[in-house]
Amino acid sequence: MRTAQLLLASLVAITPAEAQRATAAQPATGSVSGRVTSVNGVPLRGAEVRVRDPDGRENRLTTTDEQGRYQVDNLLPGTWSVSAAKGGYLTQQYGQRGPLSAGETLTLGARQRVVANFVLRPGGAVAGRLFDE
Repeated sequence: MRTAQLLLASLVAITPAEAQRATAAQPATGSVSGRVTSVNGVPLRGAEVRVRDPDGRENRLTTTDEQGRYQVDNLLPGTWSVSAAKGGYLTQQYGQRGPLSAGETLTLGARQRVVANFVLRPGGAVAGRLFDE
């Protein structure tokens, strides 16, 4: 019994130096979360939120819940582009001021949590017939 206790104690005991090395080996990550709604404030369930790094090496996709909420965890510190899309609505990028303006990148620090909310505008089309005299 004494041997089993010593073995267990040696498996569980971690020195402060080992704990520091383990923490240093794992990069501190951040997260992006928020809400996607329509222009009239209705939450958009099932909207796709995409988070990408500028180099294209990392590309994450998630969908919103019933309240239009989303969260993307374990993002390395750096620059990210974030966009939201749903069928029947115009895609919106983080920082985009209007339908034709460019979006902005988001800078995420270690252990930082950024909130990025999106308001999607309904898409539209013009249909009709042209007649010539």
